[in-house]
Amino acid sequence: MTLDAASIALQAIAYLALLQAAGGVMYLGSVGAPMRAGREAVVALIRRAAALGIAAALMHAAFEAGRMAGEFAGMADGRLQRLVWFGPAGEATVVRAAALTILAMRWNHGAARIGTVRTAAAVLAVLSLLTVGHTATNPARGVLAPLLALHLLVAAWWFGSLLPLACAARLEMPDTAGRCVHRFSVVAGWLVPCMAVAGLALAWLLTGGRFDGTQPYDLALLAKAAGFSSALALAALNRWRLAPALASGRPQAVRRFGLSLVVETVLLAAVVVVTAAMTSLFSPESA
Repeated sequence: MTLDAASIALQAIAYLALLQAAGGVMYLGSVGAPMRAGREAVVALIRRAAALGIAAALMHAAFEAGRMAGEFAGMADGRLQRLVWFGPAGEATVVRAAALTILAMRWNHGAARIGTVRTAAAVLAVLSLLTVGHTATNPARGVLAPLLALHLLVAAWWFGSLLPLACAARLEMPDTAGRCVHRFSVVAGWLVPCMAVAGLALAWLLTGGRFDGTQPYDLALLAKAAGFSSALALAALNRWRLAPALASGRPQAVRRFGLSLVVETVLLAAVVVVTAAMTSLFSPESA
């Protein structure tokens, strides 16, 4: 595996784990409140994702020194490591790791309460991404940052809710699972379009409103749009066809709904992987 490929893989894992951990907290604090039987499973998922997110983020930051040097040996260069850890990327990594540590710790008060501290930690972990990437150095950062914040927070809530919803469908009584799914659908009906608009506005501002199908950055944007559209179509299927059948409690309906959520998760994960590659390899200025 090349240095760039290893770095992108670590960054993608760090992003996915972050979205799952922070989004899982947001899920429990919002639409997952009725859960009882499956709540511990969701808490365990959050804690494992947070631990993975910490490890992947720290490893990715260490790999950045190697990318500066253009070879793996650069990871052992103390001067380059200091440049990474005392720069914006390193500071963001420290903040993210600290926030995720709160989510990875044992929930001493049980799974019944989320609490202000965990909610704030989840939001902080997501917003730590604002200090790195293409928007952080763009002259229009004052406009881009709020759009990116909205985009990231909704993305975390959406992605981080899918596997917990699958837990609800599998472990909760049909009426409880149905309430969770209904709450999610109602909130998603408002938030996901806002996320889409924010994403389109970000793409427009970063590229200057120009699209060139021969440029890697623009092609990556197109791939992200395709993945998002596919996930959105599947979400619509869940809301109008599969979720109503879930209330029946039939095993076949539960399996179909759970499988649909897994496919939706994979589609959104693919979008995150493309994002990791974009931020690592391409720049809108080169488009």
